[in-house]
Amino acid sequence: MQHENPIAFAFDKNYLKTGAVALYSLLHAHRAVEGVFFSIYVFYSGLNEDDLNRLQETIKPFKYFATLKCQDISATLDSLPTITDSAWVNRYSRMILVKYLLPSLFPQYSKMIWSDADVVFCRAFADDFIALDTSESFHLSGVISLVSQSVTEGFWFCNLDYMREHSFTQQVLEKFKIQVMRPYFKEPTLIHHLHAYIKELPLHYCVLPYYYQEELNDLRHKASLPIRFEIIHQDKPNEFIYRQQIPYEISQIQDILSNPIIMHYESDKDALGIYNGKPWEFPLGNQYHLWLEMLAHTPFWKDFTLEMQKKRVEYRDIAQKIHYFSQDKHLYEVSIRSIKVFASHYYNLVVKERWFKPIKTFFQKKFFQKKF
Repeated sequence: MQHENPIAFAFDKNYLKTGAVALYSLLHAHRAVEGVFFSIYVFYSGLNEDDLNRLQETIKPFKYFATLKCQDISATLDSLPTITDSAWVNRYSRMILVKYLLPSLFPQYSKMIWSDADVVFCRAFADDFIALDTSESFHLSGVISLVSQSVTEGFWFCNLDYMREHSFTQQVLEKFKIQVMRPYFKEPTLIHHLHAYIKELPLHYCVLPYYYQEELNDLRHKASLPIRFEIIHQDKPNEFIYRQQIPYEISQIQDILSNPIIMHYESDKDALGIYNGKPWEFPLGNQYHLWLEMLAHTPFWKDFTLEMQKKRVEYRDIAQKIHYFSQDKHLYEVSIRSIKVFASHYYNLVVKERWFKPIKTFFQKKFFQKKF
């Protein structure tokens, strides 16, 4: 018996390569799993026919257990001008709204998977989704962020039946209209009023590259902090509700890092102006090899390597910033050791090689008539 696993993604031209990596890694992780069939839906904006053909080519090795349907979502998003024209959405992408529309976009399904595009699927998870009981009272299952102690938006198991029955989309869009009028927009809070109907997925479902730079005890401490739900109100201050999250032992944290289900390359520019956590911006970071390995199997690899050639100087500048001023380094390393390392390199490569050596050679030729 084959179990259908519908899964939806949404991205535009900026995330085309990352979307291809997500598709390929999803199917690659499930290639040996029997009785599983993936119906993949990609909602896009701004992609051309060649882009869509290359996405189809990406999943071609797995056609025996997967289909890919691509749909332009622009018209649907255009029908929400109050929201899509907001400064916050324009700063990021209108595509982030698609996950909130899933209940109406897929009336034929009782449950569905949602995933961001900036991920690599490292292990199979279909059994967890198949076991999802839609008769239970919950909207979605998601991972709790170790950064914000709130539900992440990057990967959900969605109970579409319950979402439709309880007007999930309408509730979220109403919260959106309240939020866009405020100076600080926090997307996770759009669903916080539904906290009693949100289940928790294990941390394996959202591992970030920076976790590998943290001490295990620090990660365990963050995983033990209460989940923080900020309830949005229009006519009164927001309120906060806390809930204890799944406790983890050190051995479990080690297993999460050793056996992630999803590696999520989610981040933003740091103080140095570097996109931490995004291998398509700078391909030399922690755990970036997972993303590059999957990209190499897609039709977008050649494009990426050509871009790398053009970005040689940019990559060099980023590497220098990270080497000398990384936020992961202690103050001593940045303020003292980095200066010593720089001075040493400057002396050896500039003063010694470019100043002293030519002068020495000149005097040797002039006065000793001997070339050393």
